[in-house]
Amino acid sequence: MAACTNEVKKINSDSEYLYTFLVNDNEFYVVGEKYDYVFDGESLRTLQRFLVSKYAKSILYSTVTLQIYEGKNVTGYYDIYLDPKKVSENDHAFIQKEFSFQFDDAPSVLDLKQKVLKRVFISKGILAKLENHDELLAKYKSQEPLRASVEYYENTTKLDRKVIGNALVLPLTVPVSVVAGAAAILIFGSVLSVKYVVEK
Repeated sequence: MAACTNEVKKINSDSEYLYTFLVNDNEFYVVGEKYDYVFDGESLRTLQRFLVSKYAKSILYSTVTLQIYEGKNVTGYYDIYLDPKKVSENDHAFIQKEFSFQFDDAPSVLDLKQKVLKRVFISKGILAKLENHDELLAKYKSQEPLRASVEYYENTTKLDRKVIGNALVLPLTVPVSVVAGAAAILIFGSVLSVKYVVEK
């Protein structure tokens, strides 16, 4: 995977609607309007645990930024802000220890004077083409998709999702998790086969 360095130059920016998140123990699949993505890492396992906890109901605001390098490598940033007024004092310490949330200034868009609890979940991944993209959207498309900011960096080209790689097809079986807007709705026990193509 490409790493972000100070020498990398941003060459373009765009936006992308993310309609469905599919999760298994090792990988996180994101079905987007333009692209599909495959992520992994401990940060996402922590995010999954958070989204099924009672504290997910305290989400005040969230943002998603996707940085694409070399046309295929992706770094995803999912910033989550919690309303501390909706979390008991006793739970503040638990959230900070268990999920690494910290007090920070509220984003300017909220126009709040108070501090909020914030955590940035970061994960590395790749652009992928899910073969059953349309089937997944038909079954699990959120009515409140997340709007992501997409940043393209040097040596990166904007690709049509139909031609993102033609090298490797992998069959995967995935328990389904659906994340809609700032709230999480997890559905376990549903299993489907996901195939995706990645660029060599």
